[in-house]
Amino acid sequence: ENGEEVPTSKKESGTRRRELLVYLKELLVDVCTKHTEELMRSKSGSKVLIEVCENFASEELFQAIVDVCADDSEDEKALPLFEDPVGHLTMKHLFLSESKKSSADDDLSLARMFYAKFEEELGSIATSNRG
Repeated sequence: ENGEEVPTSKKESGTRRRELLVYLKELLVDVCTKHTEELMRSKSGSKVLIEVCENFASEELFQAIVDVCADDSEDEKALPLFEDPVGHLTMKHLFLSESKKSSADDDLSLARMFYAKFEEELGSIATSNRG
């Protein structure tokens, strides 16, 4: 109550969280990989996607994100991801999150995968309505 943590386990919350994440990791990555576009266009979904990317980065997940960015939506009413009110912010937060981590050149990187895919199109992406 009142924002206070109420323990439901005899274990410390950090220990319990780590134990639960062992079981949830594969499921979370799988859901984010299969439903990337929906998560990127949703405020609450984008928070889940960003957390999973920060904590369980994988090439498969990053490739799914890049593929969604490259894919023109089949729904003609939907805005391109780079112009979507939530989608463009999701990408921004993913890049900012990655930039805060120190990484070597051979580490897995969403930004490098994105650049490799969109190297020729970065100018038009940057000039999009919300880019």
